[in-house]
Amino acid sequence: MRTSASIAAIALALLACGSAAAEEVYRCGNAYSQKPCPGGTTVQVEDTRSAAQNKASIEQTQRDAKSAEAMQKERVKEEAKPAQALLPASRASDAEFAEAGKPKKTEFGAVEPRKRKEPAPKKKSGKKADTKQKAASKPA
Repeated sequence: MRTSASIAAIALALLACGSAAAEEVYRCGNAYSQKPCPGGTTVQVEDTRSAAQNKASIEQTQRDAKSAEAMQKERVKEEAKPAQALLPASRASDAEFAEAGKPKKTEFGAVEPRKRKEPAPKKKSGKKADTKQKAASKPA
């Protein structure tokens, strides 16, 4: 039912395109329009296809519509299936570690961060500090 409605809609669209070819088309700069514009020129547009070519085009459009509908049905059918989880197969060694309650050596285990050491006091730099150090180091 849906296919016939799609085909009918496409056929009507093609017929409308055929009748639209008789209308005037205006070129307005680099754009084309069916409405006249200031400074626009009339462009002659005709469907130069033969009746056989036009019929072949309509038939191809109908085949494409049927193919698209079949693909849509297949897609909907695939989407209705439950999603499969892609999980790796479990290994016996994983089960052994889980039972023992011990983490593997290769597994990451979170630990509490260490406390930072307090930095040593910084030495003052500058002329005053240098002169005080020199004065203190000179014998009196």
